[in-house]
Amino acid sequence: TVVPELVGATSVSNFRGTFGSTILLMANRTKPIHADLVGYQWPTLSEFLRIKIPDTAISVGSPDGSTFVLPSYEGAAQVFLRVDAKTRSVRRLGSIAGQHIAHPTFLANRLVFVTRRTAADAWRRTAAGTFEPLTHDAELTYIAPCADGYVAIRRGVTAVLLDYDGHD
Repeated sequence: TVVPELVGATSVSNFRGTFGSTILLMANRTKPIHADLVGYQWPTLSEFLRIKIPDTAISVGSPDGSTFVLPSYEGAAQVFLRVDAKTRSVRRLGSIAGQHIAHPTFLANRLVFVTRRTAADAWRRTAAGTFEPLTHDAELTYIAPCADGYVAIRRGVTAVLLDYDGHD
């Protein structure tokens, strides 16, 4: 079975899940950057939902096949969105500061999801073999050795050079 083309503009389409007789796809558009959440009914493949969200959603959960919860982004912050297919509305449910959220699932009518820290501190091994903190701001998402110290990414967006003591 072939699903109809989601959009005519430049996009990448991804399967997001099935919920009862609902098939959900995500069409990510590049100009301007946003995504369309598109729902089809099985077996007719009739489109019953098309709604714009600010950014892509990696995973989607649904308690009933017509209400969907998905993690998306508002700038650099990740948020939970609630999409109601009946009213064609999108509502921000909230976010967890400093946490990446994914895989919303409903169990016994309760929302459960996976979460992990989006940033942390870097530690280094001393000559004595013990560990000591290199940074103290809990804002690193990536760090690697380079020339005279380290290159690091702070808050997922800012590249900085750190000396061997962890200072900018």
